[in-house]
Amino acid sequence: MLTGKVLLRPCGRRPRLTSYHGGFRRYFGGDGTSYAGVTYSHGFSREIRAAVDLTTLDSDTVRGEFDVLSGRRLRIFGTAATSRGERANRPVVWQTTLTAGVSVQF
Repeated sequence: MLTGKVLLRPCGRRPRLTSYHGGFRRYFGGDGTSYAGVTYSHGFSREIRAAVDLTTLDSDTVRGEFDVLSGRRLRIFGTAATSRGERANRPVVWQTTLTAGVSVQF
């Protein structure tokens, strides 16, 4: 499965804000519900430092994911993602997230 979207928000006199999101997911297994995939997002984020202050900044995220049916009732899943976000008057921040789990279907 291949997905993509573009979000555009016109802002009058201010620069318009645009975000891009795309992903690919490959389904497999006997029932076709197991998958592995990757996504990429680029877009704007906001930073509020005071009640009247709104700063528009860029961010990028890359994420890999999987969800596999093991046997008839056990699902194993996980994600790994890294993000880069701009910050006003401060260095760029990087964040890495890892998630894993097991679920039992009844």
